[in-house]
Amino acid sequence: MRNLKILSIEPWSWVENPQPAPSPIQKWARPDVEVHVIGLDVNKGRAFNELMSDSEWQESSTTEYTARGIYSDTFPPDTSLIALNCTIEMMVYAEAHGYDAAFVSCFADPGVRRGRSFVNIPLVGACEASLHLASMLGHSFSIIVNFPIGIPVVLEKARLHGIVDRIKSVRAVDMATVERSAYYTRGRPEENRWRLLEEARKAVEVDGAEAIVGGCTSGGWAELGLQEELGVPVVDAAVATLKVAEMMADLYHNFGTSHSRVGYYFPRGTFFG
Repeated sequence: MRNLKILSIEPWSWVENPQPAPSPIQKWARPDVEVHVIGLDVNKGRAFNELMSDSEWQESSTTEYTARGIYSDTFPPDTSLIALNCTIEMMVYAEAHGYDAAFVSCFADPGVRRGRSFVNIPLVGACEASLHLASMLGHSFSIIVNFPIGIPVVLEKARLHGIVDRIKSVRAVDMATVERSAYYTRGRPEENRWRLLEEARKAVEVDGAEAIVGGCTSGGWAELGLQEELGVPVVDAAVATLKVAEMMADLYHNFGTSHSRVGYYFPRGTFFG
């Protein structure tokens, strides 16, 4: 039996000629699952930028690109039309290239619900997967996000999924994604970890949370050892999303089960006459 293939889409990573590459979270995958990662097409962003006189592209040292007005760490990418469109294009790419499932590596879940109208393979969002998992691990839970601006975004998602009443609190650490994802390689590792632990401990001891969700797929929560110190389940969004995607890929590959084709996810482009 062939291995299952899952594509991780990074809506904050703009690259030249996006191509699938081995994913860093392959280490968490089952032996029979191949996980690849892909970014968004920077050329699409440049073309859009030509129409936006107040946006400026800047090339980073890692040859990836960011754009003011298109995506920033403090603003969820589902508010950016170009990032949203390019993310959905990568979902279509995944299906066309034989992937059994795809997930969006961003806690804002950009394009997930819209994308399900364009492809048949299962699409998984980090926020959706993490919140549902947390609701099974504790009667209540709290979420730790990067910035205060992310709090209403997460609560809106939770209302959409019908589990907002299970949330004790959403706390912000005021820490950019680059600081959290670079925990092991740059910045002040111990200080960064302490800030995450401090807010998570308040969520448990003050807010009464029975579980914690790390509200960023680049946080590396599974490797920080916070679960042992807090004494409650800690959900790493990246790991949770991967595991849900594995299950969905199984259902799709073995039984053809995926999202419904009536109602909200009715295929786009169909004539309603």
